Amino acid sequence: MCCLLGALHASAQVPDSVVVNSTYYRTFTEGDIFENYSTRFQPLDTFITDFHTYNAVVKKYHMNTTLGNIGNPFRNPVGNPYRGLGFDLGISQLSIWEQSKHTTTYYRSRAPFIEVSYFNGSQKEQNFFLNLNQNITKGWNMGLKFERLNSPGFYQRQNSDNTNWLLYSSYQSKNDKYRLVFSGARNNMSARVNGGLADLAPFTDNTEANRQLYDVNLYGAKNVWRTRSVHVQQSLDLTRKIDTTAYKNDTLKLKTTTALRLYHVFDLTDKALMYNDTSKLANTFYPAYLYDTLATHDRTNNTVIENRVGLKLLSERTGREVRVFDAFAGHQYLKWYTHTWGLPDSAIVNDKGYNLYVGGNVRLPVFKGFALNASATIFLAGYNIGDYEGRFSLSKSAIDSLGNQNNRFELGLIVKAYEPTYIQSRYVSNNFIWNNSFKKTFANTLFATFKSQKLKLDASTWVTDMRQYIYYNQQALPQQADEGVVVFATQVVKRFHAKKWHFDGYATGQYVISDLLPLPNLILRGSIYYRNYVFKKALLLAVGVDVFYNTAYNAPNYMPATGQFYIQNQTSVGNYPYVDVFVDAQIKKARVFLKAEHVTSGLLGQTYLQYPNYPMNDRAFKFGINWRFFN
Repeated sequence: MCCLLGALHASAQVPDSVVVNSTYYRTFTEGDIFENYSTRFQPLDTFITDFHTYNAVVKKYHMNTTLGNIGNPFRNPVGNPYRGLGFDLGISQLSIWEQSKHTTTYYRSRAPFIEVSYFNGSQKEQNFFLNLNQNITKGWNMGLKFERLNSPGFYQRQNSDNTNWLLYSSYQSKNDKYRLVFSGARNNMSARVNGGLADLAPFTDNTEANRQLYDVNLYGAKNVWRTRSVHVQQSLDLTRKIDTTAYKNDTLKLKTTTALRLYHVFDLTDKALMYNDTSKLANTFYPAYLYDTLATHDRTNNTVIENRVGLKLLSERTGREVRVFDAFAGHQYLKWYTHTWGLPDSAIVNDKGYNLYVGGNVRLPVFKGFALNASATIFLAGYNIGDYEGRFSLSKSAIDSLGNQNNRFELGLIVKAYEPTYIQSRYVSNNFIWNNSFKKTFANTLFATFKSQKLKLDASTWVTDMRQYIYYNQQALPQQADEGVVVFATQVVKRFHAKKWHFDGYATGQYVISDLLPLPNLILRGSIYYRNYVFKKALLLAVGVDVFYNTAYNAPNYMPATGQFYIQNQTSVGNYPYVDVFVDAQIKKARVFLKAEHVTSGLLGQTYLQYPNYPMNDRAFKFGINWRFFN
């Protein structure tokens, strides 16, 4: 899972195709280059397993769900309400479709290569992806990614239209003491939002096969995102030392490497988030029209510029976890602007702020493979003054001679306090206005995780207790809870195979003591497929089915005007299996898939909704191909 408990995802993949020579093409993440003495390179991904799950919502077995169409607003129904420290605007319904530092993979390519992907689906869905990469010098690599998504969807006013760019680069000096990564992204995303079906009865009774004839609540509304970001991290090793020590009468050599590393991180994010609605039939959809009765044109801008400097001591010993001592300090410059047509100048929100914080991390091996881990960050001044996060744990790892973790167990506690998001505190628009004085939310999490490469297993369990939790009530307004919200959850990712048959399973079980955070008790996602070489090993083929299911619950509704999900108690959704049939294939450097998505459509009743009044897409056929050209 992508969350505070340590990125539990389906990483324990079994090699299922010939990997391009890692001497010429290797990849690494930002953590691989800065969190270790030496960069941890990974082979270039040539897997066909999961290739057909190109949709970012379900990629890598994430449990996110959308309002129905690819590119639409999304939500994660897993009870892990983690949010990062620092200023948070509080609008994120399209963020999963962005290119950013979080989606950047870096390369080391001895020769240039070009990667092209094209995906096509029913209802004229098209997704094009381009990746250009080349090493300028031995240690300096540059790349450019471009993504174009257009999908009209099955229902009226469900269109998504994204054009995203990402420029990325990495550099390591010849002596490996200086390292740098850079990414710059520009995202232009548009998602038309129809407010759901005006009447669900024609869908549940299946009285009309043409979904375009169903009435929707909003005929002229859309969310528009224009975001830009720049990210730079660089480090300089002030000292470096390598020791080889004899151990047990020279029968084993333990190599210890140590570095004192000075580092700097720079981030700039600039967002222009707009909500436009020219609907003529929406007079009863919103609670009010405050400034303009004919149309809505809301705009929220936010700029955050952050600098962080730190000093880190890294000490690696063969077969043991890295010893880390890290201290850092950071500053955020904040600017925000909120406006809507018709709003008098005196009511326009246009303000600035800042944050100042300090923190540190310690990882200290103690005995028999166990390590103590501690990290803390506290905001000393500014908008988020008094926010803090502390993470304390005991871990045990089995590490091979190459530094790879074969097994890892961790037991720990996370304590944190954070200011409400900006939009929860203050918001001005054509349909909603509020100015709240909410208190901080306090969240304590006790967790345990286990990961085994040999067993191909990732598992975690946690309990989170939140006090003064902020949610959006049945009127779609932010409200602070008087009661505590407690979440008990367990997640398991497991892959295993018997000869040519494979099973990849993902399960989340959770229970919430509160109605203010609606979550399904059980979420299941799994794949069963047969994989083998055919035609004298000229073609690698995988044929199988994907299944997604969650138990019934009162899922929140969606308010397009604010981009927030809010609680409702009238409609229960879920308890419906979504089944896809797929064929993945690899021919030399090309990967291809064919997929029939939601083959259960029309066979098990008209109950396939993830959110009230927002049916999921009907049966659809998808095709995709990926080429890599190596020079």
